[in-house]
Amino acid sequence: MWAALTACGTLGFALARMGDDDEGLLGALAIDTAAEMALSFGALAAVALWLARNAGFTVLALDAPRGVMRWLVAPQFLLALALGLVIGFGNFAVEILTSDAVASADSGRGAASLWTRAARNVLYDSIAEEVLFRLLLMSLVVYVGLLLFPAAARGGDARLSALALAISSLACAANAMIDLPTAGQLPVAVGAIVLGTELAIGVVLGFIYWRIGFEAAVVAHVGGYVIVTLPLLAVRAALWP
Repeated sequence: MWAALTACGTLGFALARMGDDDEGLLGALAIDTAAEMALSFGALAAVALWLARNAGFTVLALDAPRGVMRWLVAPQFLLALALGLVIGFGNFAVEILTSDAVASADSGRGAASLWTRAARNVLYDSIAEEVLFRLLLMSLVVYVGLLLFPAAARGGDARLSALALAISSLACAANAMIDLPTAGQLPVAVGAIVLGTELAIGVVLGFIYWRIGFEAAVVAHVGGYVIVTLPLLAVRAALWP
């Protein structure tokens, strides 16, 4: 589990670091840079997994490694995937609302292909963000809360989990706006819609992590992008190149 998260996170951060130029990937994956990213993200993933277990959150690969495949077809995971499809439409709406501003900012720079952007969205915007904002941040908030309030039930105190969900959702929305190179140039109404959409996505994913588990949140995030957002973007690119 840890090795898979480290590999996905390292490649995801490399794709994010190269920006919107396909030719920058080799530079982003230079041996020294890749090793540094792998060590950094690997350490974060290890701490996040430890925090999740000690805060009482569900990580099937740790709690029931033999039952992961069975759980993937369980009703809870199907519900998570259904919510992920809704998230996929939200992500597509954000892409549409910000496409003109992003294209204007990227003029004169190398443009990443749709599939490079897809890989970046799956590995960085989906898997790496689930590690950082759900597995790490939410678990950290609950774990610290349990240290401060020992009487709270492990992983079951609704107040601590709700606080963790709120903090991680706000952090996720803020990160999405920071990652958007033209956030400050968007019309106020559009910026408000984008921020509200990102905040809602963070709340849904945080709720899935809280009530179902980490793998379910990853399934929802990745599934929504691959099943809904990516095909819609491909169709849009084909019809309006």
